[in-house]
Amino acid sequence: MSSIHRRKFLKSTGLASVGIAGLAGCTGSGGSGESSSESSGGGSDEEESSSGSETEPTTSSDSNVSGESISILTTYYPDASYSGVVRAKYQNYFEAVGFSDVTLDYSLELNPLQVVTSDDYDFVIASHLDSIAGRAQGVPVQSIVTTQGSTVQAYTYDADEHDFESPADFMGSTLGLQNDPDITTFNNQILSNELSEEERDQINETFVGYDVRNLLTGKVDVMTKFPTNADGIILELQDEASFGYIPMKDYLEVPGNAAITTTSMIEEKPDVVREFVRAHAKGLADSINPDMAASVAADCVQSTEDAGIGEQIFGTDVDAVDIQTRAIELFREYRHIDEWDTNGVGWNPVDRVALAQQLFADAGQLDDTSDPETIVNNTFIDEVTDENGTLIWEE
Repeated sequence: MSSIHRRKFLKSTGLASVGIAGLAGCTGSGGSGESSSESSGGGSDEEESSSGSETEPTTSSDSNVSGESISILTTYYPDASYSGVVRAKYQNYFEAVGFSDVTLDYSLELNPLQVVTSDDYDFVIASHLDSIAGRAQGVPVQSIVTTQGSTVQAYTYDADEHDFESPADFMGSTLGLQNDPDITTFNNQILSNELSEEERDQINETFVGYDVRNLLTGKVDVMTKFPTNADGIILELQDEASFGYIPMKDYLEVPGNAAITTTSMIEEKPDVVREFVRAHAKGLADSINPDMAASVAADCVQSTEDAGIGEQIFGTDVDAVDIQTRAIELFREYRHIDEWDTNGVGWNPVDRVALAQQLFADAGQLDDTSDPETIVNNTFIDEVTDENGTLIWEE
């Protein structure tokens, strides 16, 4: 989940006003330390198709990345939100495909497009929205792995006070929104589809923050939030609250997060990109396996502890692994999409990206639009999976 960073990025850029000059340098460092990677990340302005090369699928034993180092940045805390890459890191999947060193940092402040195009990080796990906005401004980046097939945004309510089943039930209630382009755009589209103008006028829409206690204090009757956030999970595990959720994904098929890199990285180091995708996909597959939920959660807790933020996130008497296990279980329905069953875990859904792009363009959030096929790149997922969509992996 990259909502905190995305708020700062999109507020300051108006979603798509980031010019190339504004991405020339990087300020600050990752939340858990600076990257030591020297891999190329600078981009070119050339357009490319998502079909990429026609290299035959390889196995992890002939990956051609022996001795290579990679650096990865997550744009929110490295917890269940990024369970795929965290799992790959802590289960040594990156080392299994040949990488000698993997740096995994986090930041709530850094601009994902800026750090990846300025060579500070080879890969950034952010939002498909970042690659959509970047391509609209000619920034040479692509999404190479989808980590959340659906948006994780959901209408959330206090189940002890309300029994909402659909947005139509919000009439006569106060709906709390965050003033973010993705949330407001998706909400506007959903309410326009589900309600008449007269019916929508009966909903009091107001901007609020992200604190779930807005619901418990009666400030709002329903609000948009991630069901996977630790604050709500902790309250439920402590039996202090019970929340109901109406997922936005049930009304709009738009994507969530993705791993992003530059087109120059793709062109100059395709083996590195391919093996990053392979190891990351392996971690993603674990994260949607119900039998591995507790094990993946333990890796996520370790990741936050290593980053020095475990107490900050899970500073309660509730076991941190229990919190993350619940988050992993909740993420599953938002992370997995049917297309992964045939195309491979992590495959990028072009149609979902195209819909999100169109919604932002219709809302005036994009100055220009690119061919959706140039925003995502499924070359590497195709290379590391067989014809049945099964990951090619040697134990």
